[in-house]
Amino acid sequence: MSTGAADPASPAERNRLERMGTVGLGIDFGTFNTAAVVRTQDGRTSPLLFDGSPLLPSSVYADPAGAIVTGRDALQSSRVDPARFEPNPKRRVDDSVVLLGDREIPVTDLIAAVLSRVSDECRRVTGGASVDRLDVVLTCPASWGATRQLVLADAAAAAGLGRVRLVAEPVAAAVYFTGVLDHKVPVGSVVVVYDFGAGTFDASVVARTGAGFEILVVEGRDDLGGLDIDNSVVEHLRTTGDPDVWRRLREPSTVEERRAHGQLWHDVREAKERLSRLPTADLVVPSLAAGAHLTRDELDVLARSIVEQTVRITQGVLRFSNIAENRIAGVFLVGGSSRMPLVATLLHRALKRAPVVIEQPELAVAAGSLLAGAAPSEASAPVDTPQRDVDVADAHVREGRHAEALTVLDRVVSRAPDDVTGLQLRAETHRRLGKLDAALTDLDRALELDSSDARSWAQRGLVHRELERYEPAVADLGEAVRLAPDNATFRGDLGATRVRAGDPQGGLVDIERAIALDPGQAWMYADRGVARQRLGQLAEALGDVNRALQMDPQGNLAWMLAERAAIHRDLGDLDAALVDYNVAVTLSPDVGWIAGARGQVHHRRGNLTAALADLDTAIRLSPDQAWVFEARARVHYDLGHREQALADVDTALALRPDAAWIAAAHRELHDELT
Repeated sequence: MSTGAADPASPAERNRLERMGTVGLGIDFGTFNTAAVVRTQDGRTSPLLFDGSPLLPSSVYADPAGAIVTGRDALQSSRVDPARFEPNPKRRVDDSVVLLGDREIPVTDLIAAVLSRVSDECRRVTGGASVDRLDVVLTCPASWGATRQLVLADAAAAAGLGRVRLVAEPVAAAVYFTGVLDHKVPVGSVVVVYDFGAGTFDASVVARTGAGFEILVVEGRDDLGGLDIDNSVVEHLRTTGDPDVWRRLREPSTVEERRAHGQLWHDVREAKERLSRLPTADLVVPSLAAGAHLTRDELDVLARSIVEQTVRITQGVLRFSNIAENRIAGVFLVGGSSRMPLVATLLHRALKRAPVVIEQPELAVAAGSLLAGAAPSEASAPVDTPQRDVDVADAHVREGRHAEALTVLDRVVSRAPDDVTGLQLRAETHRRLGKLDAALTDLDRALELDSSDARSWAQRGLVHRELERYEPAVADLGEAVRLAPDNATFRGDLGATRVRAGDPQGGLVDIERAIALDPGQAWMYADRGVARQRLGQLAEALGDVNRALQMDPQGNLAWMLAERAAIHRDLGDLDAALVDYNVAVTLSPDVGWIAGARGQVHHRRGNLTAALADLDTAIRLSPDQAWVFEARARVHYDLGHREQALADVDTALALRPDAAWIAAAHRELHDELT
């Protein structure tokens, strides 16, 4: 007869018994703030407080004496010497060291300093729990692979937390949704997790399985968060008062000005938070005689375009997951910026479903991690899971170690030949290594396994594009857009491919739709510039490429400069074109088409020797490009090298017998030279 008690031999009960007498600590190490929740030996949970707040700023400051200062102390110290300050160590996770002042500090040490602050506070409130009686769960973004996870685990060990378990942030949120808020999520149903923090945004679709929770789709932005709304508010306030005062507030150079700058942003954040509860808020602008007044309606206007981007991303992950409406158990808002009433309003309107909002959304992930860590699922398991090989390969790809990635992925695909994700990642690796036929083989297989996967169609389209097979490239990317119509990247790639295929007007339409879906991607403006250049809209084209360079000056700089140089060339400004081409060639000396394009400019300027040198280089790097041979033929002709000119134009025609412009050049040179 059953007594209703759990079976002591069951894994769940053994897990519970093992944790009796331990102190649980769940840590959400965030980009701008870190939150932690402690579970004491009697089972009660409560957030840790840091200087009276449940949020510890993740900032660090390298004190001249050698110490690493954290939290609000770091913020205060930064006003004295900003060069010693790192506001977001989480964003530096891929860097081995960070230069603060005159010291190079391992990024692991910076993260460990923040986690040490959490560890110290935990031990203070629990009476000094030892490491062997401390059960620590640490959250991380779902997109982080093994390399980044290991940095986090090493930092936790350096902070004296021992061996921690890592849980994906959306999983922790989903567990909080069920385990704390008591929402029913049957097996097979999903929770949509909308995580809007100070500096980042993530939308995830998390499925309930028999073993726990599994992340189906996640998409995030590292450049979209509550700070963007704060910046909009500051720009709005800047319309009042003395412009010189505002210049010093925006670009402080003295200790007093930096203190005023910090106070301004602090007051703006507080005003924004008050407006989540009240219709109006007053704030003081440092150095100005009068205060400022902000209403919720004004804030909604300032924040709307930013929040709308997050809503579109959320709609996109839902469509991409292809989940039936009746399988969605709820939409859960986490992250401090999600408490804005506008967020729930726009999400409700877009998804036709009221999202779940809680009083302290910034604590949900930390609290949920304790529950998720108590019953590890496939999605919340630590680094040494069967998924580890894929994570390691993904880290290799992101860090440019493609040969190492391919070795790991060959092993993954041999063990699981029907794993679409493994095939997709190996195809991308083959593509980056220039093994385009191998990439096509992997993607053909992936589409045989799942023809509804938009990513496989998009990847195959890009491979066809690199092979200059534009008709199948447009067809594949068009299918990706049909399956995922709100995916801005797929739409933008389709537009860029149409331009290359000779349809700049159709490409322009697609690129403009992509920009409307996601206006924050610099490369889309550059591609729109290329389309407009092909259409003869040169002034607009130049504006687009300049905008792309301003938005992302660290992006694909060589390509964007080369595209701008081509526009300058078409505008007749050969000097400006040459300046841009010189920088682009310096940045990417192994890219043949850039060297060839510079050679054409040298030719037009009459510098035939430099032109010939560039075109020789371009042919050595890209011996299958017909246009380069045609361009070199013209330089040889002008130099009086008749035989070389004839040989080049013959080669060009052999490479592209279908190209009318090469055929015309061939006839022209043969008529003149024979």
